[in-house]
Amino acid sequence: QGANVVWVVSDGKAERRSVTLGVRTPGFVEVTTGVDAGAQVVVGGLELLAPGAPVQAKLVDRVPRAAPAGSDRP
Repeated sequence: QGANVVWVVSDGKAERRSVTLGVRTPGFVEVTTGVDAGAQVVVGGLELLAPGAPVQAKLVDRVPRAAPAGSDRP
C-alpha cells in the first residue's frame, strides 16, 4: 500500500504533505495528522502539481460537519 499524501496550498504554492488516516466511511476519510485544521487542501488538478508550483486557490462548498453529540440534527 502506498503512502498517504495530500497537496496543500502554502503561501500560494503547492506543498505535498504525508498524512495519517483515521476513520473511513463511504465518501469520507478522517485525516489525523499531517495537515492543520483550516488548511487549504487541493482537490482537483492534482496531475498538474509539483512541489513549489504556484497555485491559485478557489474555495468550494464545505461539507457540513457532524452534529454535536446529543443534537437532534442528522
